[in-house]
Amino acid sequence: MPNKLTAAIIGDLTRQWRYNVIAAALLVTVLYSIVLIPMRQNQLDKAMLFLIFSDPLVLGMTFIGALILFERADRTIDVIVITPLKRWQYLWSKAISLTLVAVVCSIIMAAVSFGLAVPWFWFLLSIALSSVIFIFLGFVIVASCTSFYQYLLKMGIFMIPVSLPLLNFIELTDTKIWYLVPTQATLILMETLIAAQSTGNIIYAVFYLVIWCIGSYYFASRAFERYLSQ
Repeated sequence: MPNKLTAAIIGDLTRQWRYNVIAAALLVTVLYSIVLIPMRQNQLDKAMLFLIFSDPLVLGMTFIGALILFERADRTIDVIVITPLKRWQYLWSKAISLTLVAVVCSIIMAAVSFGLAVPWFWFLLSIALSSVIFIFLGFVIVASCTSFYQYLLKMGIFMIPVSLPLLNFIELTDTKIWYLVPTQATLILMETLIAAQSTGNIIYAVFYLVIWCIGSYYFASRAFERYLSQ
């Protein structure tokens, strides 16, 4: 990993601590975990997965918006533009640092819900890849926003279509159409915590999330160039 990227990640984690982003994420995780304990006792597996799904991904998208608006207000972005830090290093530093927070929160919630003797690999891969996607897409949304309220409104509109695969998850629908939405792939990998998934579903989920990671990074890079590098 390039030294500049490592330094940028450390710097981002430091700012996230200073802006109380990490503290807020851990607080929400603790509150969710308190709710998850009685769910575990009643074996409400899908309800627990829903909470685990929503917490790190939605928080990651919320926090990237807050961080960019904070940095814009502090004129940190103006400084970054004229430093040797490249655009990809800036963007991936944000994605990696916030994803680390998301992964830690997800591990805590999954351990509370299902214990430690679970197949962690596909679950953590789903959280990591999905977190990167949501963070980059959040960056695309916030780049043109001037206030946090404006960002929350746009994010809320964005969350409507990406939440549609939950209809399959709670068995209100049974359609392949939602497989076009990346959160369908997220849910498939997350469900490995409670049920085996077919090889075809695993291949689709991993491949589709990787494609969305690449695409979301591309659009985040374009948004940075258009709105933040002026």
